[in-house]
Amino acid sequence: MFFPKTMIIAVCCIIGFVSMLLLAQENTSKSAQSTALELQKAWGVKEQIEALVLTIEKKLPADQRHNFQVKMAAIIDYDAILDASAEVSVDVFSKNELEKMLEYYSSEHGKSAESKRVLYNQKFMPRVQALIKEGMAAAAVPPSK
Repeated sequence: MFFPKTMIIAVCCIIGFVSMLLLAQENTSKSAQSTALELQKAWGVKEQIEALVLTIEKKLPADQRHNFQVKMAAIIDYDAILDASAEVSVDVFSKNELEKMLEYYSSEHGKSAESKRVLYNQKFMPRVQALIKEGMAAAAVPPSK
């Protein structure tokens, strides 16, 4: 079978163009993934989980704490958690949003705000929980006729 020279050149150009698009897309994804991973570090995801585990540990009886530490150390893979969190971030946020958030959370103001998020949640969530509890109690009472 004979193909004209221009047809072969056109097919090669199309293949080359598609390959370049795929490579560009792959590089963009890797770049977004890398930005998202840096954002997880700026957000202090690992430190927040460590703090949560420590809070739980402190509530345990003293004789159970060491076993809890050992089990949690064996179960929690912080690198895998950071990777998973970054992956979700790439799915949820655009590359531009990731870059802007990283810029903010790496700044002095962003670091300060992020360091106060746990305190904010500790102060605010009991209010939300109280409202939910009140709503659940009201829902459990049959309506008056």
